[in-house]
Amino acid sequence: SEEEQMGDIKQSNASFSVDTNFDLFHSSKLFKTLSGHTGLVRSIDYSSFEDCQFLCSGSSDSTVCVWDVENNKQIQTFNDHSNSVSCVKFSPYHRHNHRRNVICSASWDKTIRFWNMDTATEVQRLDEQTGVTNIQFSTFHNGRYLCSASGDKSIRLWDIQTSKQLCILNGHTNKIRCVEFSSIQDNNNNNNNNNSKDNNKNFGLIGGAGYTICSGSLDKTIRLWDVETFKEMNIFEGHEHLVASVRYLPYVTSNHGYMLYSASTDKTVRLWDIRSKKEIHVFKGHTGAVYCVEHLPYANSNCYEIGDANVICSASSDNTIRFWDIRNQKQSHMMKGSENDDGIICLQFLPGNRKKTVLFYVMAHTVVEFGFGNNKLIQFVTSIHSQLIQLTKMGILLGTAHTDENKPQRTYSSEVKTIIQNWLRTLNIELGWIKDFDKVVIKYAKSFRISKVLQGQNGVIKSVKFSTDGRKIVSASDEAVEIWDVALGKQIQIFRGHSDWVYNADFSPDGNIVVSCSGDKTARLWDATSGKELIRLSEHFDPVWDVDFAPDGNTVASGSYDKTIRIWDVKSGKEIQRLVGNSVGTSNVQYSPDGQMIVSSSKGTNITLWNVTFGEKLKELKGHIQRVTRAKFSPDGQFVISCSSDKTIRIWDIETGQELKKLEGHLDVVNEAQYFPNGQTIVSCSNDNTVRLWDTKSGREIQTLEGHSFWVIGVDVSSDGNTIVSCSFDKTIRIWE
Repeated sequence: SEEEQMGDIKQSNASFSVDTNFDLFHSSKLFKTLSGHTGLVRSIDYSSFEDCQFLCSGSSDSTVCVWDVENNKQIQTFNDHSNSVSCVKFSPYHRHNHRRNVICSASWDKTIRFWNMDTATEVQRLDEQTGVTNIQFSTFHNGRYLCSASGDKSIRLWDIQTSKQLCILNGHTNKIRCVEFSSIQDNNNNNNNNNSKDNNKNFGLIGGAGYTICSGSLDKTIRLWDVETFKEMNIFEGHEHLVASVRYLPYVTSNHGYMLYSASTDKTVRLWDIRSKKEIHVFKGHTGAVYCVEHLPYANSNCYEIGDANVICSASSDNTIRFWDIRNQKQSHMMKGSENDDGIICLQFLPGNRKKTVLFYVMAHTVVEFGFGNNKLIQFVTSIHSQLIQLTKMGILLGTAHTDENKPQRTYSSEVKTIIQNWLRTLNIELGWIKDFDKVVIKYAKSFRISKVLQGQNGVIKSVKFSTDGRKIVSASDEAVEIWDVALGKQIQIFRGHSDWVYNADFSPDGNIVVSCSGDKTARLWDATSGKELIRLSEHFDPVWDVDFAPDGNTVASGSYDKTIRIWDVKSGKEIQRLVGNSVGTSNVQYSPDGQMIVSSSKGTNITLWNVTFGEKLKELKGHIQRVTRAKFSPDGQFVISCSSDKTIRIWDIETGQELKKLEGHLDVVNEAQYFPNGQTIVSCSNDNTVRLWDTKSGREIQTLEGHSFWVIGVDVSSDGNTIVSCSFDKTIRIWE
């Protein structure tokens, strides 16, 4: 029964324990849907102002949207950002000091902007050197101070009143994912830093004594900073992958005092003692990357008590929210998402009035509201790939559990069985049957195994491509392009020059030139032998996400978030054609085998075919229900294959525009899919950490290649079809033969 699934409730001093009952989450009912974003929602925040309830959201579509929660309406859109919005917050400073409802947004366009909801205008702007990943307001002085995390490995502290940058905190060795101000003033910090006040000309005057900032980074560490002295106090090491979220525990325990808790893509939640600098406990149970942790306040019928709760909760790509009891260090409860959800990346609890408790569940462009209890509790949960804001009242978060999907059964032997049965039936072995049998046996006897593992030195590797002769591999990583010798398994060349992440790189058909594209809004041509930059293509206004050489090698196509595809002459570097018509940014481009068409995908769900000569849109292929990540032509140019965040791969007939097959089996986002040179097999890679092979005729899975420990985001096949290369967020390149 539902009662048995949720467990028994026990209320004791406003705290949770192992036998905590979650009856208050029962009876879910969807009652609102808010939609408006065309890209993924990266961040949301909630505010009640002058008896109204507002929700703001920031998205990869470069916009900030504001919603009237009670009336179910989108009331404002701020669209001046030129790149993805990474974080949004309602400003406590403007509320307390000016009685204004102001939204602060951070973006990869290198700016932090403040928006006045009353006048619908930008009222303030802070400029950074690189993209901003996260922002947090100070917990003292009514939020006058702001800390920001950047892609350049630094944390910056700002005085909002004067718009001045106070200092830069350096120490992390990779991009910073999250920052947090402490909510409690710990006077012991002063004792640790009495000798460090020579550097405290700025910040000691703002009342920050005893407060700290914690930060989590792609360098796998958590760092603690003294707000008064700008000094790095502690480094917490233990996570095996990037730290996605870190929080202060808002009370002191008798055993450990002040604590931090953190989430990582290594699938763990960890508890840390700030004063001893030691890891207290590792909570294990999630089967996917953990993106967010939050402290769970307890709401009863009489009061709202946040200080006595002993439960933290975590959200993961495994589509669950898990509750962990700090005292006995065990999982006390788990909530499982619906089958349509693709993971949860954000949750946050906020207090409200005492009439009811409301929970917001947010998925990309969508938010869901739940109500329970006598106090109001607002929780935000952001899902990775959905695109609606739904609101559900009176219910259990994420509905009921469902059984795990089984891996697809390998039924390819039926082809062999059918042929043999025909032999036995006719006793007449014809030449055609022998040839058919040979093809089937060769195809399925061919089993790929790991051959080499290449360790990247420049961060996460985002794409890999073979040279035409199959002897080299080019890879794109943080700000570098690397060339690898396949036989030796060694890096032989590295090209530097891009000032932001390199998203893709590829060889020219003759192997003499390499093209790359980057978040710095440029595509670049390099001499493959010397590594010299030949030409810089710099007309795009937004990050360039993909590039492809024409089959004759004379032109290059580039796709950008500025909603254009541009075609460039390789020799002169001049733009010779521009394809426009997409309503959202372009994330993928590829020439057809004859060079007459280009297929593109974007942040939306459609695939577009273009005529290269006239720059015209030929048709759109529609069927995916979530963002299309890649689209590629078949070797004969008659079909297009696409993959998507909806976990499927689809095959399309170019002439009719009809979907021919849907390949299902991946358990998470499919990042790339393409044909083998013979057109009979498809290879794909996914956030489920696997590479999979498929038979194009039957649509069945042939083989699963396992070995990567994190998302597999790129895959390619050699021209002879005998070697596969894949790259992953685990910072490795794997060669399969």
